[in-house]
Amino acid sequence: MKELLELQKETEMQLITIDELKVIDEMWDADGDLERRHLVDIYFDVMDERLPWDQYKVPMYHSEIVGEIERVAQKYNLEPELMEKLIVSVDKNKHYTRSNAIKKEVTRIINQEWLHQDSLPEGEA
Repeated sequence: MKELLELQKETEMQLITIDELKVIDEMWDADGDLERRHLVDIYFDVMDERLPWDQYKVPMYHSEIVGEIERVAQKYNLEPELMEKLIVSVDKNKHYTRSNAIKKEVTRIINQEWLHQDSLPEGEA
């Protein structure tokens, strides 16, 4: 994203629209951006201006908590992105009365080849 925006700024050609950026931002939020600021911060760093929705981007978790999640993931030899995806998934499904929805989503995420077989016993403990 950063390289695309840098190229857009350098060439003064519109390579990506604001509407496309909005969709990407929503996708990143749904995909595990716990601070929910990555895209708007990248845009500001490169373009030196704020996206129209920048002020409404409230973090799901603040940087201290995200840092703690990353430390726990490292301690158990897990990818921080896996932890973030699981947290976002549980949050997204927390209002469903059927616990089956969360189980299915967690199983789907874990089955995306995140875990190595040798880390399963340690993770189960």
